[in-house]
Amino acid sequence: MLHPIITQKPIRSIIIVITLLNLLAEFAILRYSTDSIHGLSNDLFLALIRSTSLTLLTFPVWYIIKTIPGNSNVLRGGLVVIIPSLLLISIYPLILYGSEEFLTDNLFHQNQNEMVGSRLLIPLAITARSIQTIATFFSMNTLFLLSNIKQLMLVHQQRSEERQNLIRQAEVNNLRAQINPHFLFNSLNSIAALTKISPEKAHDMVIRLSEFMRYSIRLNPNEMMTLNQEIKNIESYLNIEKTRFGERLEVYTNLNQDCLEAKLPNMMLQPIYENAIKHGVCQSGDVVRIFTRGTLANNELTLVIMNNFDTDEINYDGTGFGLESLKKRLSLQYGRTDLLSHYKIGNLFTLILTIPQQQ
Repeated sequence: MLHPIITQKPIRSIIIVITLLNLLAEFAILRYSTDSIHGLSNDLFLALIRSTSLTLLTFPVWYIIKTIPGNSNVLRGGLVVIIPSLLLISIYPLILYGSEEFLTDNLFHQNQNEMVGSRLLIPLAITARSIQTIATFFSMNTLFLLSNIKQLMLVHQQRSEERQNLIRQAEVNNLRAQINPHFLFNSLNSIAALTKISPEKAHDMVIRLSEFMRYSIRLNPNEMMTLNQEIKNIESYLNIEKTRFGERLEVYTNLNQDCLEAKLPNMMLQPIYENAIKHGVCQSGDVVRIFTRGTLANNELTLVIMNNFDTDEINYDGTGFGLESLKKRLSLQYGRTDLLSHYKIGNLFTLILTIPQQQ
């Protein structure tokens, strides 16, 4: 973890402001406690050296603060910070004295005898510098402590988000694991029915089913597919069902060209069409038509899937294991509960699926 003065621009700005305030305070102390014997420019230079040194002295405290455990009590944490701070503060008088002696002898070319009469306000200067030093360390320690707390909170939030993502992904995988056997169970029932009335169709359906299952098994559960890929997968599934129902099932698709490359979770559409087959074709002796329309607008892919059903044969409300699982999967994937809706008017059932697109 790098020092916040390197990684956080607001921290740098505050430290610069504190240093400038110390510069002004030290300059004022020099001007009013020595009868200005150094001269204006020399006092300003000396104040710059001292204020910068005082700021630099506080930097090691951050490395001490970041070692404090998050569950540490206030007293223990306070002692861990205060004791090193006092040790660092004890160094500052040496810097004051050393800078005075070195600069006076080597740069300002003044001797100590010339300055004896000018130190009438030394007690006031010592008091002012003590207040200045304590205030600086208190401000910087508070700043570093808040910075450390912020970084710890960010790390905790990141870890929490990672845990939530793992939990959501596990739930999504669990739902997919439930949907696939559900589809397989329905398909095997269809094959069992065909073996009695049309063995050749049953054989053809087994081949198509094996190809479809091979495709779905190869998919990465976390992989996002294009709408074009998903539609091709749905066509494979519908070909399986057409083997069983023949001319009783008709499929019509109208997709805008710009939405074919839109992304959606894999195997997202299959439960919708399986629902239409189960509650539409299986329960009706008439031709059932499935219409699909796709558009892309406002960074959202919208799919409208409609199918007719026999109102005399079934009270069709569109609910079932497949759609309920799909709702949960959408909620886990996108954190929204408004992405799947459906309604029926007369003998027409309409489902609207919305998939947000990443910008």
